[in-house]
Amino acid sequence: MDEKIKEKLSAAEDRRNIILSEQKEKAAAAYIHAKDVSAQQQAKETQLRDDLENKIQAKLAEAENRRLSGSPAKFAKAKADESIN
Repeated sequence: MDEKIKEKLSAAEDRRNIILSEQKEKAAAAYIHAKDVSAQQQAKETQLRDDLENKIQAKLAEAENRRLSGSPAKFAKAKADESIN
């Protein structure tokens, strides 16, 4: 009788170890996926921030060019037009 109990306990321990191993693998895969998603999101945010910075710089350069190339009246009109848009 003791032998059958030992076999059942051993089989139960084997199943437990298999389940734990599978859970560890799933957890590792979830961690890697979360890390990848985080890196992608961070790259996207960086790209959006860079795009916004480039647009702002272009607008500033455009305004500066208008200021330098036109008369004060033209600059005032351009400034008023920009505030409307």
